[in-house]
Amino acid sequence: MLSLVAALTLGVTPAQAAEVMVGAGARGTVNGPGRLDGPRVLGAVDLGWFSLEGNLMVNPLTARYSELDRTLVLIAGNVSDTAFQQPVQNDIFAAQALVSADVLPETAQDWGKMGEADFSGSPRLYVGVEGRLVQTGFLRFDETTEDGVRLDLTDRQMTMGPVFGAGMDAWWGHRVGLRVSWCARTAIEDAPQYDPDVPVDDRELTIRNSYNLDLVVKL
Repeated sequence: MLSLVAALTLGVTPAQAAEVMVGAGARGTVNGPGRLDGPRVLGAVDLGWFSLEGNLMVNPLTARYSELDRTLVLIAGNVSDTAFQQPVQNDIFAAQALVSADVLPETAQDWGKMGEADFSGSPRLYVGVEGRLVQTGFLRFDETTEDGVRLDLTDRQMTMGPVFGAGMDAWWGHRVGLRVSWCARTAIEDAPQYDPDVPVDDRELTIRNSYNLDLVVKL
């Protein structure tokens, strides 16, 4: 019923309207504090060559930092007397609303058979918007800790911005599929403050590259 309503709204005939998709997987961020940010769920209405999608990622660990962040703080603390702090961000949750489109025409999406089931798929392009709640903090040099650094959490911020990306869908039997995707997440945020004694009032454009792996099912 949902796919039928969406199809009629967008001028697609019911015969062309595909089924509702749901999925679950995980998201990671390039140079992030860990290989994975957290689990995510998604829902989509596939209308043939394009889809409407929404997804939500929740991060259960918001007090993390990357090995690169730690290395920078250790170098600054060991070779310089100048105060230095490394800004750290962890998404608490992130929600996206996307439009995606197939790169290949429908006639080129069939890859043949795997066992008794058809195997198909297509690269996809994504564009949309993301809103996320971010936990901010500063990583500072601290000789009294085991890692030599200390993470001081500060405040939480809500940010929003456009996203775009690409991915690949691989379907086994046209019902169960694996989706691999990359997404560039943009936002206007406070400029980083590396010196705790020098306030920074500027804002800047940030781009974070994320990767996703999802198991999706057509209902």
